Amino acid sequence: METKNICTILTADDLRKENIKTTVKTMEHNPNKFYLLDANWKTDLCYVIEELSEVSEDTTLLTKTRIAYDLNFSLQTVLKIGNSMSAQEEEVKTEVKTLSELLELLDFNENLILNREDYHVVVDDEGIEVSDGNDDASRTVAKIFQQVIFLNLNLDVQKKSEIKKSLIKDRFRKNYPELLKEVKDNKNFIESTVTNANLNPESKERAEKIVKSFNIMLAEFEKAKSRPIRIAAMGTKKAGKSVVINSLLKRDYAPTSSTLPTPNTIKYIPAEPDSPIILEYEGKEYKFHTDKEISNFIGDEFKRAQKITGEGAGLQDMIIRYPCDDLNGYEIWDTPGPNVAFTKEHRANAEACIKEVDVCIFVMNYSNHLTNDEVNFLKDIHSAFKENNKFYSLFITVNRIDERYAVAEEKSVNRILDYIGGRLEKLDPPYKNIVIFGTSALQSFYLDGVIDLVKADRQEDGEDENSPIKKSLLDSKKFKKRHKDELTQIKFIYDSLGNLEDFHDIDEPTEKELYALSGVPQLLKYTRYIGESKADMEIVNSVIGKCETEFAIVNNALIVTDLLNLAEQDRQRLRELAELVEGLKRKVDEVIFFYVTPQIDDKQVKSVQLDVIQNVKRHKRQAIDSALARSQNILDDSDIDEQDVKLTAQNQSSERIKKLNANIGKMVFLANEDSAKNLDYFKNQECKLYGNAVQTAMQKAQNEILQETGKVKAKVENTAAGKILAEFKVPEFPPSLQSLMAKIQKFDANIDSETLSELANEASSVKYETKYKTETRTKYKTERRERKSKGLWEGFRSFFGKKYYEDVEVPYQEEFQVPYTVSYEVQDTEKFKKSIYREIRDRITGVIESAHDEMEFLLNKEIAEVFHDITEQCENISEDYRKLFVSFKNDIELASDKTNKHRQALEQDIKTFNEMKAHLQNFFSMWNEIIYNKAEK
Repeated sequence: METKNICTILTADDLRKENIKTTVKTMEHNPNKFYLLDANWKTDLCYVIEELSEVSEDTTLLTKTRIAYDLNFSLQTVLKIGNSMSAQEEEVKTEVKTLSELLELLDFNENLILNREDYHVVVDDEGIEVSDGNDDASRTVAKIFQQVIFLNLNLDVQKKSEIKKSLIKDRFRKNYPELLKEVKDNKNFIESTVTNANLNPESKERAEKIVKSFNIMLAEFEKAKSRPIRIAAMGTKKAGKSVVINSLLKRDYAPTSSTLPTPNTIKYIPAEPDSPIILEYEGKEYKFHTDKEISNFIGDEFKRAQKITGEGAGLQDMIIRYPCDDLNGYEIWDTPGPNVAFTKEHRANAEACIKEVDVCIFVMNYSNHLTNDEVNFLKDIHSAFKENNKFYSLFITVNRIDERYAVAEEKSVNRILDYIGGRLEKLDPPYKNIVIFGTSALQSFYLDGVIDLVKADRQEDGEDENSPIKKSLLDSKKFKKRHKDELTQIKFIYDSLGNLEDFHDIDEPTEKELYALSGVPQLLKYTRYIGESKADMEIVNSVIGKCETEFAIVNNALIVTDLLNLAEQDRQRLRELAELVEGLKRKVDEVIFFYVTPQIDDKQVKSVQLDVIQNVKRHKRQAIDSALARSQNILDDSDIDEQDVKLTAQNQSSERIKKLNANIGKMVFLANEDSAKNLDYFKNQECKLYGNAVQTAMQKAQNEILQETGKVKAKVENTAAGKILAEFKVPEFPPSLQSLMAKIQKFDANIDSETLSELANEASSVKYETKYKTETRTKYKTERRERKSKGLWEGFRSFFGKKYYEDVEVPYQEEFQVPYTVSYEVQDTEKFKKSIYREIRDRITGVIESAHDEMEFLLNKEIAEVFHDITEQCENISEDYRKLFVSFKNDIELASDKTNKHRQALEQDIKTFNEMKAHLQNFFSMWNEIIYNKAEK
């Protein structure tokens, strides 16, 4: 065990059976140190932590211990101290070879929190080639940053090349308002000068060319607003993805129910600070005034989606424009997670997100991480990260780390993070050097809210609003009474501060320590690091690239005044210079023909269009099969009954039938929308590859033009003409090519009420049944009955017992069954469902085929437009280069004209052009300082 001032280096010997108890005791008695695994010790941090935890009797030891790997830096790495990264000569710079050397140079408080925020770790990547994803510098940065996370430090880590690139962007952003004002003022000045001066036609044409360039620059500057960093948030339900999103947004927008997965993509886009919350959804626009209103609305839509076809049913995408004090705030894309139904159909959506966004945050659950769904999803989208070179834009946050305090076992977050990193590296295909964070987004989110409450109270009471927030304040009756509605958040933060006392041995912790140990500061810093340069750089590159050419045109148009002053002394040298410039113009034609022309080929268009046609056919079949399967599921799950069929047959409204019809129509719409997005993604990817090839060709051509121009300048370097040629400007900033964005076509397949009525009638029938009713009738039968005696003789005999009888007709009631026929209607719900399926089967096939035919037409059209646009941009850029040399040669010939006819005409206007040149000097100086800072060239 090697002990330094702030670091202790652990070796394999320290974990041997005979030494490990001593090692644990040392760590228990020296908690305020960093413990680093020896750089030459080839073992996993997670296993070391596990072995230490088995020996330690203190279950909090590994919770409070800051433990990581001691890295050997393979590339030159320096620690720079200072806020200005560009003022290199004023900064403290120290080269470090290992992580332990770096930590020993930093200043910490008693809780191992950095005492200053202007530390920068810079990895020198100059001369390091990147190929096939082998980026040693990015890998080094990722490894260092992972240790920073393990050690809970809020520290900058950057590549040197990124600093150089970002310095131009930073200078541009810093000076943007003044630069924009300069462009506007100079444009107005030149326009006024041209209007008021009586210029000859040739001079007027030159001045109008300058005005035109300023108009182009002004239009570009107006478009130069920063775009927010785009973040794609991915993760399973219960991982806390919604809380991470809310923490980034500083708003409670995303529903945080643990039972509802996200069934669609929701884009949160920053808007003006005084605007309402606007939701764009299903072709409508909704306005909300509170976080709760929109959160409840989205949650209700999630529940409705579940009821349609089960968990994970798709919804149309949503766009939420939220008020934001900083328009550079985050644009977050909340995407469906791995455990959403129809995950394969969401794959293209995930791939499109990976392509378009600057950062991908994959959220896992501390208590249930690396599930099968998560592993399979990461394997599935691996190719998207590889094809778009986005591995270093992906990072993982293991959220809800506050749950560790509620379990009896060892509570080291680092063990979990290192274990996940090891598992990811062993996947097939592997994810190597992915930065993994441990966060409690809820803790950070609630803390922000509690800090706001405390500050508001202190302002009202006239107290210092920035003094530390301690447990005693949150537990006071006065504070809790004031904020009864926020007691849940207050109690959570109160308990969290208690956890720092109990598990981290921090005496009287405050919001500063709590925020630092939430893991969110490191997450935000890395998000900014990865995303900011990508998000803003593409805008700045585009604006500077286009304005560079116009700046050169303006600069070169005013050199003519110097040529006129030089002409008398060096006419012959000017004519020689004209020949050299003519050679430069020919060089432009040569390099454009060699590099760029082969890239602008109709065969390229036809090849991409053919690929699109094949993809359309494939997606058409997939969409039809998927839609038919889903429609059958919807029908099977529907609860329509005989009464619904009866009402429909009578062309009356049935809510369940309307809902069934709407769900099927929406499902078909979503199927087409998915296809459109998939095909659009494929089209854009193909066009992007083409655009990149052309961009590379343009860059090569530009480099050769600059080299050749430098050679010509060197030939006349020590002459009077050479001094003027040195002022001649050729754009050095790479030109930017823009691509078109695709459109999504929308089709549906609702069944009209008339057809539904016909199907219901077909499922209805009249049945006849013979029944019997009981009736009675009177009938007679003969019965033998005793009668009275007749006459004297019969009377005499009856006296002695003789009886006499007679036959009598007796009536009686006989019951009998009378048949009769009854009829009634029968509604066969199963037959009705089958009829609907047959109907929608034909409709789905027809609608999807029509939709895809339309998509094919539009995609082919757009591809042609993209290729035409890129070709036109190339030709324009090429022509601009030619014009620079042609115009300069004409100026030289004008100034050295023996007849002096044109020269004298121009000399009459020389005063006006000198006034323009003098007025533009501040603009010229500012532009050159921003783009070509001499100290950094």
